[in-house]
Amino acid sequence: MVRWTKIGSATSRSLLALAAGAAAASCAGPPPRAPAATGAGAWSYEVALDERAETLAITGALAPTASTELTVNEGAEPFVGGVEFSAAGAPWEGVEPRDGSWTIPACARGCRIRYRFDLRAAAEALDADDTATSLHGVLEAPPATWLLRPLETRDEVVTWHVTAPPGVAFVTGVHGVPGAADTYRVAARELHLTPYTVMGRLRTRAVDVGGGAHVTMAVAAGKLAPTDDMLAAWVARAGRAVTAFYGAFPIDGTMIAVIPTRGRSVGFGRTMAAGGASIMVNVGRDTGAAALDADWVMVHEMIHLAFPSMPRERVWIEEGLATYLEPIIRARAGMIKEEEAWRGFRDMMPNGLPAPGDRGLDRTHTWGRVYWGGALFCLLADLDIRQRTKNRRTLEDALRGVLEAGGNDAVRWPLERALDAGDHAIGVPALRELHARMGSEPFPVDLDALFGDLGVTLVGGRAVLDDSAPLAAIRRSMTAPFAASPAAAAAR
Repeated sequence: MVRWTKIGSATSRSLLALAAGAAAASCAGPPPRAPAATGAGAWSYEVALDERAETLAITGALAPTASTELTVNEGAEPFVGGVEFSAAGAPWEGVEPRDGSWTIPACARGCRIRYRFDLRAAAEALDADDTATSLHGVLEAPPATWLLRPLETRDEVVTWHVTAPPGVAFVTGVHGVPGAADTYRVAARELHLTPYTVMGRLRTRAVDVGGGAHVTMAVAAGKLAPTDDMLAAWVARAGRAVTAFYGAFPIDGTMIAVIPTRGRSVGFGRTMAAGGASIMVNVGRDTGAAALDADWVMVHEMIHLAFPSMPRERVWIEEGLATYLEPIIRARAGMIKEEEAWRGFRDMMPNGLPAPGDRGLDRTHTWGRVYWGGALFCLLADLDIRQRTKNRRTLEDALRGVLEAGGNDAVRWPLERALDAGDHAIGVPALRELHARMGSEPFPVDLDALFGDLGVTLVGGRAVLDDSAPLAAIRRSMTAPFAASPAAAAAR
């Protein structure tokens, strides 16, 4: 197991003997497509959109609950209006908010509620993806923004059915209830994390991403040079590459919202997941086929779907994985050449090195350490696993193990559980040991020595690859085409 570490001003590259024996993961099976309606009770809602998808009329039925204080996502409270309740068949009564919540003692025994939510006003006032925003003709707001519910949760299940007038679409990444059209379900404890939901004039289609999985592509109305067929091919190409790497698409039924913006290329992307998953991505109105072919954003966002959601201080592993794997997956899928992947690593990886005052990845949250420090962790882990197993196991195998244990972006795990699941899959404790060294300590790395061993140098801004370098064979295997791997069959 080789480490490329710097000690003082001198370079030390030595074989470190670390404790053997992999920690067994506590591996649960994959999560069900939607939670079963069991436990303390259920909250069910009827949601009606108006003809512009600007106002929601909502009626809810709440099972008996320990909490009589009802609320919505922070910031959305002013846009809830006309709240009324009825208990045990009694007439409807109005209730006014106090300090941003509605207290209804009768709901302790179960009650019905009804109210309006001004989605247009919320979107214009808040303009935040995770609460409410207006996106070039459509409105976006996760369900937790507009579903009024008890502040405290136990084991309740939340179900809602949506009706919309002709020409208006409601598209979400939350899993649907099998056999119930336009009906969605999520555990109440996950409601505040539910994914992006878009409403308005949208074109939708199912896109095959390989392995029997599909995503729903929703395109907002507006001028766009690429046709829906071109956009679907772009999504499918990225999805099939991710499926080939992981052996399965991470979250079947993910919603991909395409938002037209200014420009000639793919812009910013963002992912949310709980009880399902959604990706929103900006696409410039004048984007051409070449720009879609060259895009990296869609692959990056789809990689986020394949690892558990982490606490804020551990976001470096989520961003690091997406930063590291995106060029690897695209090179293996034939989207870019091997040289391009390694040029990016050689050029950008120095951003991930610890600076003075660094306290390790878990406690240093600068841009460079989160994205490229996380990517450096992944590169070192991949090389370590390959060397310790004589290239029979890789970081890919570890990440497949995490996904097979149920660890996708729709669940929240401690980092230690995810690392243990990965180590269990490869049979060596590589991930746990590397985290012990990099999580709370700076752990400098001699990148010149590392890339020298891999046979990667930059000449005039181009990557030159030396196949006689000590680790050249491992480097080549890292970007070997999917066609040479059994994983390729899973993507077809």
